[in-house]
Amino acid sequence: VNGDVATRGGNYSGKVDVRSLDLGRLLAKNDLGKVSLTGDVNAVLGKEDTTATLLFDISELGFKNHTFKDISLQGEYMKRLLELSLESNDEAAQLALNGQINLNGTAPRYDARLNVERADFHEIGLSADSVSLFAGALRGRVTGRTLEEMSCDIDLTDLSYVTSLDTVTTDLITIDGRSMAGDAHLSLESDFVDVTLSGPVSYREVVNYFGKTLWSYLPSLSPV
Repeated sequence: VNGDVATRGGNYSGKVDVRSLDLGRLLAKNDLGKVSLTGDVNAVLGKEDTTATLLFDISELGFKNHTFKDISLQGEYMKRLLELSLESNDEAAQLALNGQINLNGTAPRYDARLNVERADFHEIGLSADSVSLFAGALRGRVTGRTLEEMSCDIDLTDLSYVTSLDTVTTDLITIDGRSMAGDAHLSLESDFVDVTLSGPVSYREVVNYFGKTLWSYLPSLSPV
């Protein structure tokens, strides 16, 4: 790991060069492998506000069975608003993610747009099926500090999941949820199943139930 930092008043700029850092060993996470990246970070630390920008090019990132390459990450923080964009041109995952974290309200708000052109779940190690290809898009907004006090609005569009046994497609899956003071509500509407849950249960319990419901429709995604 190499880095250079230059300071001038409240202005900071730095360059980062990381080569084959073993994240799995560092964080005690078996699913993580080595990471190599280069990047630039610039920040202005003021009395009333802080701004920062970052740009990273990731040439190596190990996760499960695959080593990802050709990933770029950009970010900007200003006026308690963080914007991030990630693009992957790796052979196992061609995707683009844009996200925003807004800390100006009474509760943090998280917005994300994800477009997956192609993701090979078998190559990555997320599926035991020899054919496990996913494509689709996501738009989501989540507001809240904890799972017990949170609202969410998520749309999944143009989904396609190809396995060795079948191909599952759907135009739209809509997820709408809210949780407050021990009362949770979550609804899922789609072409193949509509489910609504509400009552004095925790948001974690509801989310776990929906996860199991989706697994039952996409069995080849069962954990390997």
